[in-house]
Amino acid sequence: HHDVLYLCAYPGSFLSKWDPTLPWNYGMEASSNPRAFGPLGPGHLRPRAMVHGPNDLIYIGGFPEYGKLGGSLGVWDTAQDRLIENYHPLLADQSITALAYDDKSGMVFGGTSIHGGGGSTPSQPEAKFFAFDPAGKKVVAEHVPIEKASYIRALVKVDRRIFGIATADTLFVYNIDSKEFVHSASLGVGSIPDLSLGLWKDGNLYGLTNKSVFRLDPKTYTTTVLAEYPGNIHCGFAIDDRGIY
Repeated sequence: HHDVLYLCAYPGSFLSKWDPTLPWNYGMEASSNPRAFGPLGPGHLRPRAMVHGPNDLIYIGGFPEYGKLGGSLGVWDTAQDRLIENYHPLLADQSITALAYDDKSGMVFGGTSIHGGGGSTPSQPEAKFFAFDPAGKKVVAEHVPIEKASYIRALVKVDRRIFGIATADTLFVYNIDSKEFVHSASLGVGSIPDLSLGLWKDGNLYGLTNKSVFRLDPKTYTTTVLAEYPGNIHCGFAIDDRGIY
């Protein structure tokens, strides 16, 4: 975000920011680098999603505290270096596991999990896909994209569509303008970890399974396994102009 890296960590969705061009001086003072701000507050324990939103704000969601259901959506103001809003919980008894922002409609889209903090028991039957209006400060739509799916693992915006992964490897595609789901199918590539799908500069989506790297063509929805990994891939990746980490 403007060449500064914001990091959110367990426990408490502990937020820090780091300027990689400055000397390392970790602490909680204004001059610290990385500068630690601390836990985000109620409904935040294990962060799962951070996304740029309107007006230079960062939207953060995750799993709630131990024994509780219902994760919060936090809004961090980078100009004031503070949390200015916290929707706790955003959706009843659902944790927030993935986020995507569409600057044309102004909507923040999200995916959830029925699971809560450690030791909690789910009360909801299925994970939700939702649209949050930052201007109106409310959820304006919520859907069950895949029946019986308990977890939405990733969301990526491609042009006017949102590509999502539910549970293991089920793809669903939502058209932002028509406000409808236009495709869903198993990718057949294996179990996809959390936050392991991204758009690359060639216009294709790339992702991880627990054993491989794959490419997804957003025009045809076809997948190609590009490389097999002999160990186990567990969670998350970063993608830049050079490749996947």
